[in-house]
Amino acid sequence: MVNILLDIRQDAKTRGFAAEGLGLLPPTRRSTNALIKMLHDQSTEVRYSALCALGALRSKAALRSIESLLNERVVMPGEMSLYDRASEVIASIRGEL
Repeated sequence: MVNILLDIRQDAKTRGFAAEGLGLLPPTRRSTNALIKMLHDQSTEVRYSALCALGALRSKAALRSIESLLNERVVMPGEMSLYDRASEVIASIRGEL
């Protein structure tokens, strides 16, 4: 799934599904690093999916990168803004929720 996530030739929906799938598996250094990298992808869908996956994994290693999304007000159709989701994920990882 990491290869699919990182393959920019794949469409954003496929890459987003790969990110979400990684959030359901036990984390590895490779998968966590790939998800963190995708927080800066040009696709909002891929960024949002990577953010959700890192939240599911409660990845403390990703906190700094997740905090960079607190400037993003873009909204995923049918979802919340990256800012709002990042705020929730940060609070969850820190044990504030």
